[in-house]
Amino acid sequence: MKDLSFTIRRATSDDSHGIAEVHVGSWKTTYPGIVDQAYIDGLSVDDRAAVWARRLETEDEALERGLHAAIVRVLADNPACAFYEKLGAELVRESQLEIAGKSYPERWYAWRNLHDLAA
Repeated sequence: MKDLSFTIRRATSDDSHGIAEVHVGSWKTTYPGIVDQAYIDGLSVDDRAAVWARRLETEDEALERGLHAAIVRVLADNPACAFYEKLGAELVRESQLEIAGKSYPERWYAWRNLHDLAA
């Protein structure tokens, strides 16, 4: 059996391409039948990597920045909604999100105290 050991560490801008591969790959496996396939097919790892590199170069960890709450927006048909709920997120809003000119129902989940999530 292959050794499955790993290390959890803070991401840096050097990780942006790998994060983008996971990001795009997850959209391609999660959203067919939920989001227009043409949009999914047009997702680019290189484009997402550029976005992630900018984020990772400019953003500090939330708790270190003094932030105490967080919100995640997710398409309502995404099965990850249950995951967020198991992590203690509270559904605080339902709305519509426009993606490539089409409207999709979304949910906003909140953690009111990030210290609870980090524990």
